[in-house]
Amino acid sequence: MQPPPLPETAIISYQVPRDVILRTWWRRYLLRPRTLGSISTMFGGALFCFLIREGMQSAGFVLLLFIVLAPINAYLALARAIDGSPQYTDPKTVEFSPTRIVTTGPNWKTELPWALFKGFSEDSTYFYLHLTDTGFASIIPKSAFTPESLQRFRQYATARRP
Repeated sequence: MQPPPLPETAIISYQVPRDVILRTWWRRYLLRPRTLGSISTMFGGALFCFLIREGMQSAGFVLLLFIVLAPINAYLALARAIDGSPQYTDPKTVEFSPTRIVTTGPNWKTELPWALFKGFSEDSTYFYLHLTDTGFASIIPKSAFTPESLQRFRQYATARRP
């Protein structure tokens, strides 16, 4: 039997649906400055090909095809990644304290100090914990929290840097 959590520790349980993870990651991937820059560069190249005309329109159409297919390809790749690792959609139990966050699933467990996270953001429904600068994040629904634990989580996540 596990000992009861310390008073400054809170525990929540939740499960994020596949479509929420996929939609969130896809949107964040597409809105990254690097992705937007690549798409803008391809669009500029396509426009240039159409303007100089001399047989370059076909190259412009190829670039436009890449612009259209890039988001579709990203969506499919993210879907394969999520489907290939059930850890993303498993039911989770999260225990958090001022120093660390411990996430436990059916057959796995991760323990990370707050200082390891690169960022923290939120919208009206979810918290996002960023482990990298790529835009991908752990998604935690606010509905899993009590009002007290919600404030405590926000406080710990925003004070994550030593």
